[in-house]
Amino acid sequence: MPEEIINQHNTAYIPLHKHRRQLIRVAVIMIAVLLLMVGFGTFYMVRMFAGGRVALREAKNIRLAMVSADIEAYGVGRSIYAPERAEGLSPGTHDKIAYLTDINGELRLTDYKKSEHLITGFTYKKSRYLVTFFVDEQGEENWKVDYLLPIMDY
Repeated sequence: MPEEIINQHNTAYIPLHKHRRQLIRVAVIMIAVLLLMVGFGTFYMVRMFAGGRVALREAKNIRLAMVSADIEAYGVGRSIYAPERAEGLSPGTHDKIAYLTDINGELRLTDYKKSEHLITGFTYKKSRYLVTFFVDEQGEENWKVDYLLPIMDY
């Protein structure tokens, strides 16, 4: 029996059963590469979500410390809000918050109701995570966690 078989179009082809082992090897390699890619993607997503939860927990602790510092400042007739400063906090407030919690990122008070002494917005950036807290028009508290992915740095 010849190795090549001539089909109706006068072209030669080799039957698949002759290269069964090669096809199985290629299929196994392709499946392994696919499983590796899916596994890496799953690991990266789980790690990203876990980091986001840690950043959110820290931001919630920071909010509690800010409320505590605000109550203390209210007792002496001051406010923790200083809109003229870059971080939005009055002098000494950041140190008080750092004393009460473990701040591992950048904190910025973005919105504050002076009449009610109510913290209505702040951001906390820890490594690649940005946690945003704000109070909407209905008075509901909202937390948003974003993963920052730099595209270009030049």
